Amino acid sequence: METYTGRYINPLDPNKNDICIRDIAHHLSYSCRFNGACSKFYSIAQHSILVSILVPNEYALEALLHDAAEAYTSDIVRPLKWRLPEIVVVENLIANKIGKKFGLAHNYKDLITIKRADDIALSAEAYYLMKSKGSEWNLPIPPKSICLEVTLSPEESEKIFLNFFRFLYAERRIQRMVNCNKM
Repeated sequence: METYTGRYINPLDPNKNDICIRDIAHHLSYSCRFNGACSKFYSIAQHSILVSILVPNEYALEALLHDAAEAYTSDIVRPLKWRLPEIVVVENLIANKIGKKFGLAHNYKDLITIKRADDIALSAEAYYLMKSKGSEWNLPIPPKSICLEVTLSPEESEKIFLNFFRFLYAERRIQRMVNCNKM
């Protein structure tokens, strides 16, 4: 597939050198959550930013990139994704390449802290963005656990996502240098 920056990537056999944070940020910023069924546009990038804010700082980079593979596969609604194990395999393959590219924890998509924050975000998003307010969704978290009344444009989401990434990635690299010097 061709990406926003003009790169080509094979989602079935991704090369980590073809993965680009600008592509991820742009693709997620222009992809609407819930397959576009929201009452107003709400991007996967904004969702990722929210999840990143909800976790302890040590997991913020992993949380920001927890849905990054969807930049290359698109978002597939949960009930359908659970019935398509092949797409989960492809997403995990891409997620592993993204993780290696940016030095993320090996199992970052499965970290309980990120899954909990993802569920908190999902509940709030369902409440504030869906007609049903998530009433039939069997949500694990009370839907009004956080306030979500502001949505960002794709351009705003992309800019904030990239700024978050740059800060968190630089912070992670600095932390690694500090830890290395302590040895």
